[in-house]
Amino acid sequence: MKTAQKIRMAIAGATVAVAAVAGTAQAAGDASARVPEGAYNFSMTPFYGGPPTSRAVIVIKGNTATWHYGNQRTRQRFVHTPRGGYIDDGAGSRYVLNRTGRGVYQGPAYGFGIPVGHAVARLRR
Repeated sequence: MKTAQKIRMAIAGATVAVAAVAGTAQAAGDASARVPEGAYNFSMTPFYGGPPTSRAVIVIKGNTATWHYGNQRTRQRFVHTPRGGYIDDGAGSRYVLNRTGRGVYQGPAYGFGIPVGHAVARLRR
């Protein structure tokens, strides 16, 4: 085997190993910051400036986030993580909600893996 092939195989093997460890590290841990069930005021402000482009009420129940836009309802998958959770619409958008304070969750908003804004969810009281 040539040296260049050995180097490529070593890099490929290291990449697979890092991906496996990273996936394990993300999945591990307790869900102490699990987002409590309830209704949250949600807003997303784009990085390019301007007012929040998305405002809605989301209701989190189990592993489901239900968006309430006026009379319209949309259900999406909610994944709990050790720091909070994230909403994944399955069509390229993901809203990461990390616990930052009492009833406040915030984090980046992604569009097809690219950070596009800042998401905030506040527990409705």
